[in-house]
Amino acid sequence: MEFSSWSRNVALDYEKWDCSEGIRCPEDATEIGGTMRWRHVSSEKAAARGERGASLVEAAMVLPLLIILFLGIVDFGVAISDYNQLRQGVRESTRRAVVADVGSNSSCSISGSPSGDTQRLVCLTKDKTGLDENNVRVEIKFDPSYEEGDALIVCAQYPLSSISGLFGGLIDGIVVHAQLDMRIEKKLVPDLGAFQEAALPGGSWSCG
Repeated sequence: MEFSSWSRNVALDYEKWDCSEGIRCPEDATEIGGTMRWRHVSSEKAAARGERGASLVEAAMVLPLLIILFLGIVDFGVAISDYNQLRQGVRESTRRAVVADVGSNSSCSISGSPSGDTQRLVCLTKDKTGLDENNVRVEIKFDPSYEEGDALIVCAQYPLSSISGLFGGLIDGIVVHAQLDMRIEKKLVPDLGAFQEAALPGGSWSCG
């Protein structure tokens, strides 16, 4: 068995060799009794061990930052998705309302006591957002003496929240708003009227 030469200019570590059972030890190993020998490890090998240790330290420092980055992407991604869903729900319900279609569902959580068709439009808006209806607030505005071509306004608000909890201080408590004005294309359903649910904590109405 042949061994490559080792530099012994700088001795940074030691390596133990068991030279029993015919195992040939490197020539620069020093016998200290029996079959056990020691030799200096080269500076290159010691440096390699140091690099592995440094890599572990770097990984331990970088991993928490990567986790925080990942959770931030999740939290803010969900917040943006919720806002887009709110806008989409308002758009869909308003588009249907201006052609006298408010659906038939009047069973949803509502703050207040709107009339039948108004309640159906509120429930339609909440349903189309796909969000928790208990946290969606809706406002409906139009001139009672409207004519075709006048505006029907539907507004909604929804509270954002941090999924991970890590960014709760930045996201929790923010109330996002969506509003859409559309021209009334045909006579509205007869029992539809203006209505406003109670605003969410931290939110206010600026519809119109």
